[in-house]
Amino acid sequence: MLRELRIKDYALIDKLSIRFGAGLNVLTGSTGAGKSIIVGAIGLLLGERAERTQVRSGAESAKVEGLFTLDETIQRLLSQWGVKAEEGELILEREIFPQGPSHCYANGRLITLAALRGIGDLLVDLHGPHQHQSLLHRGSHLDLLDGFGGLWPLRRKVGAAYKALKEEINRREELIKAKEKAEEKRELYSFQLREIERIDPQPGEEEKLEEEKKVLENTETLSQSLATAVDLLYQASGSALENIQRAETEVERAAKIDHRLEKPVEDLREISLRVEEIYHLLTSHLGRIESDPRRLEAVTERLLSLRGLKKRYGGSIEAVLQHQAKLKELLASIEDFDSALATIEGRIIQLRADLTSLCHLLSQKRNQAADRLEGRVQEELSSLGMGKAKFKVKLTPLKTADGLIEVAGERYEPTEKGMEKGEFYISPNPGEEVKPLTKIASLGEASRIMLALKAILAKVDQIPILIFDEIDVGIGGKVAHQVGEKLRKLADSHQIICITHLQQIASLAQHHYKVEKTTDQGKTQTKIRKLTPGERVKEIARMLAGKRISLTALEQAEELIKEGGKA
Repeated sequence: MLRELRIKDYALIDKLSIRFGAGLNVLTGSTGAGKSIIVGAIGLLLGERAERTQVRSGAESAKVEGLFTLDETIQRLLSQWGVKAEEGELILEREIFPQGPSHCYANGRLITLAALRGIGDLLVDLHGPHQHQSLLHRGSHLDLLDGFGGLWPLRRKVGAAYKALKEEINRREELIKAKEKAEEKRELYSFQLREIERIDPQPGEEEKLEEEKKVLENTETLSQSLATAVDLLYQASGSALENIQRAETEVERAAKIDHRLEKPVEDLREISLRVEEIYHLLTSHLGRIESDPRRLEAVTERLLSLRGLKKRYGGSIEAVLQHQAKLKELLASIEDFDSALATIEGRIIQLRADLTSLCHLLSQKRNQAADRLEGRVQEELSSLGMGKAKFKVKLTPLKTADGLIEVAGERYEPTEKGMEKGEFYISPNPGEEVKPLTKIASLGEASRIMLALKAILAKVDQIPILIFDEIDVGIGGKVAHQVGEKLRKLADSHQIICITHLQQIASLAQHHYKVEKTTDQGKTQTKIRKLTPGERVKEIARMLAGKRISLTALEQAEELIKEGGKA
């Protein structure tokens, strides 16, 4: 609901504030008072094109603000624009300047004009000399038809099936591209894998080979050092073992005198045994040392091979082994592509069949709904003074030679909305061919047609606010009363703001506002005020009789309001 509207320095409006109510809000006033200016200001708030000349003369800018209260559904939809409505309230603001672009805000946050239009589309349908009405957008016609036919659950299934099929097709294309790319590298992968497998590196192998190479390169030095050590420990006169054993004998003799020396005797005996063990170990190792040029050459060549692998495949043997495992996976995956593609093809066949079935069913139900809607709209238009008009729902199949689905031998390229597009056609006058509604309907006709559609679709229409400007053009009498009654009934489920010159419509208002043009100190201004019950009688009497209000006009006005209150 639009709870409050504030306008400043816009056209003939200096400063204006209006509090609207739920239900049917009616704006009346003399011709030229500025009623449509107020609706134009609302249009600006919904993202319509701004004219620089709309800024009031002498003002720096024109500003329009609207306070909206929203239900949970609209609050969730606002998230697509990055807007949060705290406690269900939304303030939209538009400021236009004589020069430069306008500024748009939602709850104090700067937003783009496109975002403002998107938010406006969720909140308001504005019917009259404005572009902000769903009836003027062909894309909305199919939505209205599906809402009327109760087809949204089926349409959502079509959308889900379409999305699933397209995703699977895209997955197939990606897999084919991946396979082609992998096939191009199959020979390279195979070569690399054969090279690694031929050399067959082992974890820790390089370190062991480096140690072996070091020994093979220094056998003479190693032999000399070990031979000298053996002599010093065991073989030479005055060797370490000989001296330790002599020390052991002397300390053992002393221990017989001083028992506290028994422990050193045991220690020397252990040392003597350990030296003998070391001697045998060194002797054994010395016996195995021999110069082997062939082995040295083999070790050197092996190390060179390992270093080559490291240089080409990652810098370490661990990296080489990881690359080897990856190559095996890649080559295995290439072999698996055909199997994966076959699986995807199977899913695509099933998903295409599902989508075909759903689209066909939706198409059948749409045609049935279109017939019913045409009949209902004809009835509504007849009651609104357009009985000779012809209304047609044209469903155009999306046929193409290489379409995604096939029905009854014909190929179709569906969208998430199904296998056809829809548009409303009308012939306002007898003998005329039906033409697109967006091109042929006059302002009054367009508003009445939308009123007819809204009356039919009231329960499924999600747009909460409807604004009608010039809906009463070219009508009067019984038709005007019918228009008013439909507006009043529609106000049970929507907030309606309507500009009218007809007392039959004004008498049904739940909230009545009068727009007036005043001149103060040579300055013309448009103002608005909510009428009291007494003022409302006078205003409707004026609409009945003109400037000179008679007692009869007042009585008629009271009677109209009384009857309107029963609606």
